[in-house]
Amino acid sequence: MAKKDLRFQRTDELIQSSLIDLLQNKTFEKVTVNDICQNSLVGRSTFYHHYTDKYELLNQMIAKMSQKFQELINGRNMQVIDDTLLIYLYHELYDQRQTFLTLLDIKSTSNDLATKIQRILKKASENLTSKINTVLPLDFLTDLYASNALIAITWTLKNGYSNEVATFMNQSLKKLIS
Repeated sequence: MAKKDLRFQRTDELIQSSLIDLLQNKTFEKVTVNDICQNSLVGRSTFYHHYTDKYELLNQMIAKMSQKFQELINGRNMQVIDDTLLIYLYHELYDQRQTFLTLLDIKSTSNDLATKIQRILKKASENLTSKINTVLPLDFLTDLYASNALIAITWTLKNGYSNEVATFMNQSLKKLIS
């Protein structure tokens, strides 16, 4: 990639937001580089100066979003079962909800955001589940937590913030592990 001056960053943002806009009406497979260029008012040569193809664009967007999610998880010094973790995630992801939800829906690539987010959530819950005494396999518990947390985050970003959802999620987890 070329040097990251303000014009380059602005063009990058235009290209990325154009892809998200197009994905509201088309599948990723049907979106072309030409569609992205026309929608973002960026020339093809400019697009190729930033990305080799639409797959690199998608992969970079997924990497950026999963890195942001990882930083949000790492930046909080709280337990997974603390209500404030999910509430914090809801608030921090809210401004980018359209991008987050759109990228979550793309399942056609080997590099999908949902899988990465579930891995991050599973890893975050391993410390908690490793300390409990249960006959259930710990892998099952971490998978269950990661899946349910992702569903709660997705639902909240689609339907609006609900303190009750975060509380319910954490009460369910507490009952499960006690």
